[in-house]
Amino acid sequence: MTENPVEPEVFIKRLKTYPELHSKSDDNGWIYLPSGSARGFPNPKRDLKYMVEGIKDPIESSKMKPHHWQDLAKRIYDRYDDYDGFVILHGTDTMAYTSSALSFLLQPLKKPIILTGSKIPLFQNRNDAVDNILGSLLIAGYLSHVPSIQGASLFFNSKLFQGNRVVKQSSEDFDAFGSPNKHPLVELNVQVKVNCDTKKAANGDLQMFTLEQKPNLRILQLFPGIDEKYVSEALDGASGVILKTYGSGRIPADDWFINLLRKATQSGVLIINRSQCFRGAVFEDGEKLAMAGVIRGHDITVEAAVTKLAWVLKQSEDFRGRQELMKKNICGEMTVPLKD
Repeated sequence: MTENPVEPEVFIKRLKTYPELHSKSDDNGWIYLPSGSARGFPNPKRDLKYMVEGIKDPIESSKMKPHHWQDLAKRIYDRYDDYDGFVILHGTDTMAYTSSALSFLLQPLKKPIILTGSKIPLFQNRNDAVDNILGSLLIAGYLSHVPSIQGASLFFNSKLFQGNRVVKQSSEDFDAFGSPNKHPLVELNVQVKVNCDTKKAANGDLQMFTLEQKPNLRILQLFPGIDEKYVSEALDGASGVILKTYGSGRIPADDWFINLLRKATQSGVLIINRSQCFRGAVFEDGEKLAMAGVIRGHDITVEAAVTKLAWVLKQSEDFRGRQELMKKNICGEMTVPLKD
């Protein structure tokens, strides 16, 4: 999935014009990276080969919907045993949503699933696609044994980010993605830097989950002067709401505001609180919001909150059960203090 979708045959033909991505091919469709590409990686003399598979009727990423996430997860699940890792080419507009969705849909992952793309397409001479594709392939091939790499992630501009911790931060720069509350998993500079965390290798067989295909979700961002009618209409009829509060979680002091939140949660609306700030977590006004049934989102991203809500809505019909799932750190999407 790219911003300018093309048929697989056309893409492969273009791919092979770049010596960084192609040294030879075999009759089975495998493409081999040139020797010397993996300097700095463990066991760099091992040949790395990859196969390109296309999807039927590719779309621009701005047209993504939840059923596309489900279809993509199904495709990976069906081919999971065939490869050591997966690299998915995706348009940048909704890439962070897809990487987050896959982290909930496929659990537990024991292989890397890396999304990447480019700001300038592969078909233009001055592009960032070659480096992003090459870096993704090298990480998926040579670092697939590292537990922190075994999961859904996003690679862009020499950095690999955890898939449910990444956001798009620029519409113009090659440094288009960032992870405000978690360091990159891998940085490909002069040296290959792997920022290993305490994640242990996953146990159990891979399961494919489902998510709500048409979740009625809202994003309610506070602003000075927000009125009762606006908030009421935003909450009315929703299945889930992402409440973007001030700073570390501050809310208006008006009684009507907290009363509307309480009324919504009592009617079965899941409300998760997260900061409007790019970096940091919510911790202010927690008791007041908790009394109204609002869930503390800690440092979760909007992208992860959207996809987690869609996932939770499908896992339980019970409102309390849904609330408990939203409070838990399911697959590394947020930092939950031990006291919580």
